[in-house]
Amino acid sequence: MKLSKPDREVFRLNVLNGTGIIGPLNAFEELKCSRFFIETLEQFIASSETNEIKELEAQAQKLSEDVKDEFWQWHYPIHWQDIFGVRIRSAFCVQLCSQVEATLGDVAHRVHCIERSTIKVRDLKGSTLEQHKLYLEAFAKFKSPTPELWKEMGYVFLIRNSHIHQQGFNGDIENNRDFGQFLASLPNVCTQNNFIELKSGSCTALLNIAERFQNALLKEYEAYRERVCGLERLV
Repeated sequence: MKLSKPDREVFRLNVLNGTGIIGPLNAFEELKCSRFFIETLEQFIASSETNEIKELEAQAQKLSEDVKDEFWQWHYPIHWQDIFGVRIRSAFCVQLCSQVEATLGDVAHRVHCIERSTIKVRDLKGSTLEQHKLYLEAFAKFKSPTPELWKEMGYVFLIRNSHIHQQGFNGDIENNRDFGQFLASLPNVCTQNNFIELKSGSCTALLNIAERFQNALLKEYEAYRERVCGLERLV
């Protein structure tokens, strides 16, 4: 339903003041829950793997030394890390990027309402991050997140895209030196043969990047909102 002009102004004031049905921005809780989620699953994977190895060790003790090596080759529980772990971490990276996209969309929508803009983010060209960066800098004069934070978050999105479209393969690693260096700086990330494998502990590093990015974004939005409120009180 299209709002009338007076209703649009009421809605705009609610957005500006963080009141009414739209309420204040509150994206911190989701990332906090995400941290608890991935830490719990990593503990589950590690404990399950350990328990299964203990059970297998009890069986191996009954075997002669000649067949123990073959026994472990066939029975070592690689599935906890190489199957369950890989899929869970890949899905977590996807979800993490979706959360950042949702927060960016919320901030951009609020800026769109406050500025009474006829242009929306989707009218701009580029990737999701490029569109939002351009929109927020052009219409709300955002100075933060910094270019470095936008670049880091963009690399996390590249990891996400690799897992969504090519099961972790990314042929640009060798051609994109900065991206390769970024991957090398992350703990427990393997890039053998241009496949990005997220090992135990890697998702926490990705989450830390998302938190830094989101904290900067929301802090900048609050500064923008207070700036607009201050200017309109002077009018």
